[in-house]
Amino acid sequence: MNSTLRRAIVSVGAGTLILASCSSDGAVTGTEQPDSGPAVVDPVETAAEPDAELDSAVDPDSGTALDEPPATESQAASEPEAEPESDSDGQRGSELVPEDAFPRTVESVVGETLIEVAPERIVLGERRHILSTLLALGVVPEQFFAYQLPYLDTRLLDWEQEALDELGATPEIIDLDLSVLIPPIEPVVAADPDLLIAAGTLELPITDQIAEVAPYVQVPGAADWRANVRIVSDAIGRPDDGDALVAEMEAKIVETAAFANDVGASGRTFAVVSFADTQTFVCRDPEFGPTSLQLQLGLVQPAEVARLGEAVCEPVSDELIVELLGAVDFLHVFQFGGESVDEQLDDPIRRLIPALADGRFCYVPDSELGAAFDELNPLSIDLVLDELRRCAEVAAAGT
Repeated sequence: MNSTLRRAIVSVGAGTLILASCSSDGAVTGTEQPDSGPAVVDPVETAAEPDAELDSAVDPDSGTALDEPPATESQAASEPEAEPESDSDGQRGSELVPEDAFPRTVESVVGETLIEVAPERIVLGERRHILSTLLALGVVPEQFFAYQLPYLDTRLLDWEQEALDELGATPEIIDLDLSVLIPPIEPVVAADPDLLIAAGTLELPITDQIAEVAPYVQVPGAADWRANVRIVSDAIGRPDDGDALVAEMEAKIVETAAFANDVGASGRTFAVVSFADTQTFVCRDPEFGPTSLQLQLGLVQPAEVARLGEAVCEPVSDELIVELLGAVDFLHVFQFGGESVDEQLDDPIRRLIPALADGRFCYVPDSELGAAFDELNPLSIDLVLDELRRCAEVAAAGT
C-alpha cells in the first residue's frame, strides 16, 4: 500500500524530515569540491614576448604603425568568443529565484514566514511533496537525504529522475534510514540553508530549532496538493508560476472528468478501500487524494460510506463490510502490506462483495503508480490520470 494510505491508517506522529540542500550554482555546500580538471590557461598572460618585427608592424594601407599586429584569418578563427559573466549568486537574481521578489512573507502550515532575500541554499523536508514542484520550476536540489522505498528498487521515483535527467542535474543523494522519522538538527545546520521547507499536517518537534537556522515554511503534504504547489512556488518568489502549475493540473483533471462522463462512469457509486492481512479499511474522507479525485471525476460516494467515521480511512469489520459495500458500483483498491493481489482478494468474506466478484474494481499495488497517488504533483499527475481513465472505463462497463 502506498504511504498516503499508510499515514491515513496509522498515525506516524509529526512526519518525516528528509533533508535536501538546494543550490543553484552547482557548488556542494559543506563538501569537498571535485577536481575541476586542468586549469584554464590565460593566453594573454602566458604568451611569449612578441618579435621585433611584430612590434613595428605597419598598416599596409595607411602606413601608420600598429600597436598590435593584425591577426591572421587562422588566428581570428581560433580566438574563442568571450564567455558571458557567470552569475555568482546562481539561482538568486535569475528567473529561477528572482531577487526582486524579496523580501516576501509566505503563509504556510506554520503561519507567516518572512523571507528576507532570495534563497540560494534550500533545505527540504519530506521531499515527496516539495521536490517535484521545485523540479517543475527548474530549481534543482544539489544534495538531499532519501530513504529506500520499501516497494521499489530506487530512492528516486521515475518522474523525479526523468526531470533531473532533462535538467542535466546529478544531485548527491544521501541515504536515510527509513526507521528514522526525525533526523537530528545537525545536518540541517551544516547545510547552512537560507530557506527550509518541510511537509506534514503536524509541526515537526524540531520546528522551533530549525526556525532559528533559517526561514521555515511547511506544506500540508498529502492533504492538499494545491497548497503544496503554491507554498513552494511562493517561497522561491514565483507565486504566479505556482498558480499556473495548479491551473494546468486542474485543467487535466477536468479533461479526465469529461472522459469519465463520456464513457458513462459519472454518477456511478464508488468506494476507496485497502485490504490488510485481516482487516479492510474504507477511505471515506472526501479530502483524501484518491477519494477526492474520484469525486472530481463525477463518481458518487454513498452516504453510508461518507458518514462512516472520523478517520480518513476507517477499519470495517467482516460483519459489516459486505453490507456497507454491497451496493457500490465500483471499488478502487489499494495494496496494504506484502500480500499479493490474489491473496488479498481471495478471501471468503471479500469475495461476497459484488463489485469484487464481478470485476468492477481497479487494484493499485505498492509501486510507482501507488506512489503517484500518494503524491499528486505537476510531474506525477499524468500517470495518475491515465490510471483514472482506465478505472472510469471499468466503472462504466463493469469489467
